Amino acid sequence: MTDTQKPVLDLHKLGERIALAAELTGGKRALAKLAGLKEIQIYRYIKADNLPSIQAIASIAQAAEVHIEWLSTGAGPMRSNNKDYPHSGGATVHLTKPGLQSRGVANDSAAQENAEQYSLIPFHEWHAASRTWAVQSETQAFKTEWLIKELRAQPEDLYMFHVAGEDMESTLRTGDTLLINKNDVCGDGIYLLCLDGAVLVKRLQHLAEGALLISSDNPNYQPFKIQHEDKTSVQILGRAVWLGHRL
Repeated sequence: MTDTQKPVLDLHKLGERIALAAELTGGKRALAKLAGLKEIQIYRYIKADNLPSIQAIASIAQAAEVHIEWLSTGAGPMRSNNKDYPHSGGATVHLTKPGLQSRGVANDSAAQENAEQYSLIPFHEWHAASRTWAVQSETQAFKTEWLIKELRAQPEDLYMFHVAGEDMESTLRTGDTLLINKNDVCGDGIYLLCLDGAVLVKRLQHLAEGALLISSDNPNYQPFKIQHEDKTSVQILGRAVWLGHRL
């Protein structure tokens, strides 16, 4: 887990970046044509009415000659100096100049290839009253290859969660973003737990005879032990595998 900051995909900020992409290509109609999208889609993305698919984001990035990571998250440079588009393995896909060449099969293939490099991981919000998860429209983009190789996780097993509360300070603080692997429920580490209907971010340690020690990094919160026979009162919702926060 790293402390590297990765900005969250916010629909309104994404709309602002798509509006800038439209300016770079000569307007919303021109961007729609170059990206192979309907003009009304561009309007809705800019107004934050709709969440574009990763394929649509890749097509817009390709048309405007901007980096897909910048367009989707705001991270990194908007453009490279040589107008080349970086992708995995150190190779590049050269972007055609808007207005000089229409979108053809080659450009569509490049956009699809770029789209497949990224996974949009959704944010989940816990509803305590119903004890159910709600999937939010907010997402965060990660390189799929990095998720698989570095985190050893499949994108469909991951979700994002906003930290709230003081119990994990100084490691975590309110507003931090956690990437949770719902299929990783073994070993010691920082976990998302459901205890008595409340979702908590806690440090979990597996003890002898199947007991669990649940603790906080804030010394003002006392640790507590759950015996093996009482483990049904705790639901392990996944392990935190990545952390992002403001410096």
